[in-house]
Amino acid sequence: EPVEIELSKKGDKGSVTVNLTGAEFLVRPATTDDSFADAAHNADGISVTSEDATALTGQLVAGNAYTITETVTPAGYEKIVGPLTFEVDAAGNLSVVTTAENDPAFQLADGEILITATDQPIEVTLDKRDLGDVALDGAIFSITGTFANEDGTVGAEETRTLTLEGNAIAIDGLIASREGAEYEYTLSETTAPAGYELAPDFTFKVDEAGNVIAVSDVRDDATQPGHEVLGDTITTHDEPIQIELVKQAEDGTALEGAEFTLSGDFADGTTE
Repeated sequence: EPVEIELSKKGDKGSVTVNLTGAEFLVRPATTDDSFADAAHNADGISVTSEDATALTGQLVAGNAYTITETVTPAGYEKIVGPLTFEVDAAGNLSVVTTAENDPAFQLADGEILITATDQPIEVTLDKRDLGDVALDGAIFSITGTFANEDGTVGAEETRTLTLEGNAIAIDGLIASREGAEYEYTLSETTAPAGYELAPDFTFKVDEAGNVIAVSDVRDDATQPGHEVLGDTITTHDEPIQIELVKQAEDGTALEGAEFTLSGDFADGTTE
């Protein structure tokens, strides 16, 4: 009876695990001493999906070891780092030789033919600060782009509202860009913290490790408003609202010594 293998793809949503579709994997012989039944596949390996691994049926040879690597992730999830290496025994059962770098992304119980691969969702943190790097509360943003569905498929383009809890918020549902599939997102501050100007719009992508890639310019001067990127975090810096009051004579000559009172609603809650 030919050796068969089954693949199950899951998403780790904290306390909830969801079933995912659309993952692709590449299986190769682990060493030059290992082989598929049809050695013509040894060089390039055999591609399978989380829904269909039948291409491997009859190809796994007892006593040989193989690696399985995730090549395409479901939308909204990070790619598993590194391969799982497994071995096939004489009865056609699988056993783990080495795990992926981010173990326990792959799970395989000895004696089973089911490999479960679990992805971590992409999550980007939006952090709000002033020019002095002091945390600011009360900002609201919109984000426009194409977001992932719960099952890891690609959803529709939409605009979502991000109301910061304190000075930060986690953005999920983002889809990693890869060759042949680019996904860009635009952040727009719609409500600035009291006493501050709106920050400029910011466009970015994320890579398959969940890190942010800036498309718009990032700020290169800490005294200016704008955006900074570090790993999976975007920090947006706002500039305080300021006005300049100039006293002049009718002929335009500057006048000194004038004093004014200014009343109204101020950022600190006072009215004068």
